[in-house]
Amino acid sequence: LCCRSTSTPRDTTPVEFQTAKNMFKNYLNIDEKSNPKNFTNLLTKAGHWFSPHVRMCDIPLKFIGATFNFIKRHLSSENEIDLIYFTGDIMAHNVWELKEDDQYRIMKIIVDLMEKYFSGIPIFYSIGNHDNVPANIFASDGSFNEYYERVDQLFAKLHVTDDPTRQNFSLEPTNNPGKGYFSQLVKFPTSKDKNNQPNLRIISLNTNLCYTQNYVLLNPKFLKDPADSLHFLQNQLYQAYQNNEKVHIIGHISPGNTPDCVKIWSRNYHEIIMPYLEGDDPVITGQFFGHKHYDEFQIV
Repeated sequence: LCCRSTSTPRDTTPVEFQTAKNMFKNYLNIDEKSNPKNFTNLLTKAGHWFSPHVRMCDIPLKFIGATFNFIKRHLSSENEIDLIYFTGDIMAHNVWELKEDDQYRIMKIIVDLMEKYFSGIPIFYSIGNHDNVPANIFASDGSFNEYYERVDQLFAKLHVTDDPTRQNFSLEPTNNPGKGYFSQLVKFPTSKDKNNQPNLRIISLNTNLCYTQNYVLLNPKFLKDPADSLHFLQNQLYQAYQNNEKVHIIGHISPGNTPDCVKIWSRNYHEIIMPYLEGDDPVITGQFFGHKHYDEFQIV
């Protein structure tokens, strides 16, 4: 938000302010005493690449391109990347200014960049709460079919779509409402499976269906299990157990350790996954979420 002239200034906490001061002193060799005006400008304006002093500031497109290029040169060229998980929130945070055309245009720019830099590497995705107009609002009654189908078509060229459960994301064969989640079985390159069969199941959840700011959930018919997403998760995990598959779960909003996911949904989610995390050979071997704007680990 700090990157726009129309944005409302955000107060920087004392800790953030001191961290920024130390960063500029240590890494940019700028002294507060010798050049106080320039130092203050750096603390209140967006930088060329990013703004380390304001944690909620959106990064510019050139930063994304440079990051993808760095990853390609240092990792993908050495065949060190097997899969890529993209956990959503492509849109900027000036959500009040965005229209549906902006949403599609910006999302297409990022998808095209991923195709350019990571061609041939499967990319699996989940939807962020800002990836819709209006932001945060996601329903499961069929009114979002067009949106889910459009997003699915954008990402279709980035992954293999031969698993029929993928169709849960947009329209199902029976023309049931799109759900915004899917499960797909892939062959992990390091598999020890003697029959060379796909053995890693990726379950992408639409966790916007548990978001506390998704006011569609105030409708009583959506409270229990919006879009039957937890029922879907439970069935997929059981089938994975039966078929001796490993599972990675991806999503945008992390259940449990954030106030942004409805508590009942989070509790039910953890009750479902816990049996598949136990033992020496668990079914679920990884869970990956976004939304928080920083890295963290949660022990369940």
